[in-house]
Amino acid sequence: EDINKKVNDQKLTSESENERLSTKLSIQEASNKSMTNELSTLHVQMEDLRNEKASTERSFHQLQLQLASLEHSNSSQEKAITQTEAKRESAEMISANAKETLSRQHVQMEDLRRRLSEAELEVSQYKDLTSRYQTNR
Repeated sequence: EDINKKVNDQKLTSESENERLSTKLSIQEASNKSMTNELSTLHVQMEDLRNEKASTERSFHQLQLQLASLEHSNSSQEKAITQTEAKRESAEMISANAKETLSRQHVQMEDLRRRLSEAELEVSQYKDLTSRYQTNR
């Protein structure tokens, strides 16, 4: 009977241990399932982030190209402005020189008119003298 009691005690202890381990296994399986679901969700989130990163990098590349294009355009416009400014300054200088030349030519023309007038007066006086000389002869 002692042996039976021992066997029964061991049987009860084993059954209790089996139940404890079975409960622990169920908890572990539930935990594993939960972690598997979480891992699956994290995989989906990671894929979404990879796609978003790729899209952002494409947008960034496009913006870099646009910036380079704008910088080139700006540089070209600055060159054109510089050339236009140089042409304007040159035109102003040419205009100033032309005005100065015109002013000198105007003074020369007035001087020539004055001299012409003096010459015409002198010719008129010579004609008058010639006419008086011929009349007095």
